[in-house]
Order: sequence, then C-alpha cells, then structure tokens
Amino acid sequence: SFSRSAANASYDSQSPMCNLITGTVIMMTLLFLTKLFYYMPLNALAAIVIVAALSLVDPHEAMFLWSSSKKEFCLLLLTFTLTAFAALELGIYVSIALCAAEVLFKSTRSKVSVLSDNLVLVYLPGAAAGGDTIANKLLPASVQGHDILVIRVEGDLNFSAASSLKSIVSMQFKEAMGMRSINALVFDLTAMDIVD
Repeated sequence: SFSRSAANASYDSQSPMCNLITGTVIMMTLLFLTKLFYYMPLNALAAIVIVAALSLVDPHEAMFLWSSSKKEFCLLLLTFTLTAFAALELGIYVSIALCAAEVLFKSTRSKVSVLSDNLVLVYLPGAAAGGDTIANKLLPASVQGHDILVIRVEGDLNFSAASSLKSIVSMQFKEAMGMRSINALVFDLTAMDIVD
C-alpha cells in the first residue's frame, strides 16, 4: 500500500486509471515472476519498500507545522511514531480519534463578551468573526433599561454547545442579579443561523 501510494505520487497520477494499471502490473508479476522473487533476499525487498515509502515523507510540512501549530506537530509526531513502530492501523485510529476529540472540544466551547451592564455577547462555534461590538448598536432602544439583561447569541447552536450555553446564561444571570435587580431577561437570537 505504501509503495503503491508512493508510485502514484511520483507519477503525479490524477485518475483511478493509474491504480488499475498498477494493479494489473502487480497481478502479472505475481502470476509469472513469483518464482524469480523467491531467491531475492528479504533485505532487498525491504529496501525497495523503504525507498518507495521515503518519497511519502515531507519534512517541509513537518517544519511548517512546527512553526504554525505545535499541537498539530505533536499529532503528526504521534501518528508517525505509532505508524512506524507499533502498527499502521493503530496510528491511523489514534490520529482520527484525537482529531475528532479536538473538533468536539472546539464545538462545545463558547466565548463570552460582556459589552455593558445590560448586554452580554455569546459567540458559539460558527459565529462570524469581527461583528459589531458597540453596545448601543446591538441593543435595541425598546429593551434598554437598567433592569433588563440582554443576552445576544451569535453562531450555530447544536447539541454539543447547548450545555455550554446553558451554563453561560445561568452564570451571567446570577452575576447580573448579584449587582442589581433584573426584571427581564431578553434573548437576542437574530444572529443565530442554525439551531440543531
């Protein structure tokens, strides 16, 4: 598999036809030349596979990951180590599991910005960056008042972020109630595109 991928990469193949041709050549080789390969030392066969697999390693990508994201570099290093020294499947499974865990972790973390005593912005995953953060523009005149707390939620609300939003709303409401009397809690969901 490694040697086939390396051969396809070195030929700059762009279609599945290359896999068909490679498979045909391998099938013909196994049918007609197997007796000749019997006398070839395993060290020579291993060297062929290693040379083919070395073309799949890109040190420039590793250096780029080191300079841009240490977390991604550590994931690359862990995947490489497990693949090279443990088992190919184990390396693939662990890297997929870690990437999925990172995506789930990021999708459950919301960002909170308290713009004024009356307005709290909650940015869920999927919120557009660089939105308006001036409290007077975001807070409609009809809901302005000292006894009103407006929580504006931006982004996509899905099941993974629901518990985070619930705890943020509860915490912000308790903090506001500790500072002053709140008669109304208003949710501004105009910037929420998706509710799962």
